[in-house]
Amino acid sequence: MTTVTNSLLAVFATDGRACEAARRVRNLGVDDRDIRIGDSPRSRRPRRSRHASNGTTLAVPDSEKARQVMLTAGSLRVEVVSPAGKPVETLASHERAGTRPGRAM
Repeated sequence: MTTVTNSLLAVFATDGRACEAARRVRNLGVDDRDIRIGDSPRSRRPRRSRHASNGTTLAVPDSEKARQVMLTAGSLRVEVVSPAGKPVETLASHERAGTRPGRAM
């Protein structure tokens, strides 16, 4: 029986940064099927997220090493999300250049 764990969901300003972070997580030994870029759970190509109006999302299984990658890869925001898709904790939230506090990205 497989244990379902939390996921890390990060938002990146560019597709390139999201793809680079995905490559780094893959190098940790995470299976490609567990790495999701953009909206589609099966997509390996970046797509704009409906939830992040300006950015590309990357979702990977939660682990300490994956957290380190996501937090150091230039992400705008990193959240821990439950298997049901509910936010558990915000690990980091960085403002984009040109945005003001309290304004949507």
